[in-house]
Amino acid sequence: MSCPNFDYALAAYYLILPSEASSNLAKFDGKDYPVKGDPSRDMVTVKKIDDNNLEITNKKGGKVTTMIKAVYAKDGKSRVETVTGTNAQGQKVNNVTSWDKQ
Repeated sequence: MSCPNFDYALAAYYLILPSEASSNLAKFDGKDYPVKGDPSRDMVTVKKIDDNNLEITNKKGGKVTTMIKAVYAKDGKSRVETVTGTNAQGQKVNNVTSWDKQ
């Protein structure tokens, strides 16, 4: 299988991840919630640290696979997301993305 735009797809996935997590009925309370339709994870934990910080932990079979730390600017015009862990292929992940509101 070839996926020449994988880097773009991955970035898009992380962009929609917070809303996707909530569509799986996850609450921002730090508890595990089941995820459906994603072969790379079966549980997600979403925790609101404060008004500007959010942590998302993805799990598969009870093991943490990736963690996402999102930091939102106080003015709401940008955010930085740091993704760490191991992807479904067993490769280490350490990505930082920055998003600016246009």
